[in-house]
Formats: sequence, structure tokens, C-alpha cells
Amino acid sequence: MRKEENSEKLLYSDSLLQVQLLSAADMTSLLAKSNRRLGAYLRKEKLHLVTAESLTAGSLSGYIADISGASDYLSGAFVCYTNQAKQTLLGIPASMLEKYSAVSAPVVQSMARNSLKRLPQADIAVALSGYAGPQTANWQEKEACGTVYFALALPLQLIDQSIKQVTCAATDCIACAYGDDVAVFTYKKIFSPKRNLVRLAACLFAIRELSAILAI
Repeated sequence: MRKEENSEKLLYSDSLLQVQLLSAADMTSLLAKSNRRLGAYLRKEKLHLVTAESLTAGSLSGYIADISGASDYLSGAFVCYTNQAKQTLLGIPASMLEKYSAVSAPVVQSMARNSLKRLPQADIAVALSGYAGPQTANWQEKEACGTVYFALALPLQLIDQSIKQVTCAATDCIACAYGDDVAVFTYKKIFSPKRNLVRLAACLFAIRELSAILAI
């Protein structure tokens, strides 16, 4: 088995992605490969993407923009690193942030939906929020260090209707919401609590999972 194939198997071997099994170089290689494939698909289909990022602070859109000509499909990015930024840029209610915390399914779902509303030329939204660490003996957050929530919002016409009801099981998401025009898929992943690797793995997972839903 080639090194890249082995790395891919390790990364997706179970629902709790163990980042320590992969080096940063391995993840970066997989990320570049997945990014190129996703970019080619979006350009061909004339689709546009927006990201709403908390813990990655724009890294995901930065990786996507590494490809020359990414402006053909990357519409923009909302970097909402603080709760105040989430409220100001994406209209996330303070009451929601207080009730659920910024690292939660309801918040990333709202980030994804609202980014499409605020940037209507975008067709697809990817939102993520999590705890990158470092973990300390006095960790006080509600979720474990390394926890990341993701929400992917896509037009219904992009989803194969024959697998609509089994998408959750097929893609390992924790919730699927189908509206009149948009479907939102939500995920919770726990990565090994190493700050830079958590952020890198979050970017890789987001691109790979979006590609899986689009059947690229």
C-alpha cells in the first residue's frame, strides 16, 4: 500500500480521527489532493463556495485559494474567531451563543445558513467551530479539547435524491436538515488535542466530507 493510501486509511479508520497517526506533511499532502479535486468540480459545475470559520481563522479558505483561479468558485470567507464577530458578521444571536456555546451544532448550523444569506452569490457554505487547545490541567470548556463541529449547507438539487434519507449514515454526520432549498449536514469530530494539527485536520475533514456529499 502506498504511503498516501495508508495515511488516508488511518485518518478515516474510525469516527474519532486520531491526528497523531498522521504527520502534518501527510495531512497537507492529502489536503492538496482533495482541494484540487474539489476545485475542479466546483469550476466545472459553476458552483461557488463560502466559508464561515472560527478555530481555523481563515485557514480553510486560504487552502482553497492556494489553487490558481480559485476565484472562479471561492466567493469569500467570514472569519468569526470571537463570539462578537459571530454576532456582528453573521448575525448569530447572543442568546444562542450563551445557551449552546460557540462550539456547538446549533451555532455552526446558523453560521452556514447565515453565510449563504449574507453572500447570496455563494451556493455552498462550510462552517466550523471548535477547540484547538492547547489542553491544560484546568480545561474548563464544555467539550473536550480537539472537538470540532462542522456544518455543510448545499442546494437540494446537488444531492442525489435516491440517497437523501441515508446521507447521515453514509457520511457519518450527526444531523441532517432538509429545507425548501438547502440541506444542512452537521458533524462533530474529536481530534487529538494538538493545536496546529487540529486546525489542519479540520480543514482536511471539511474538504473531504463536502467532496463525499457531492460524490466527487
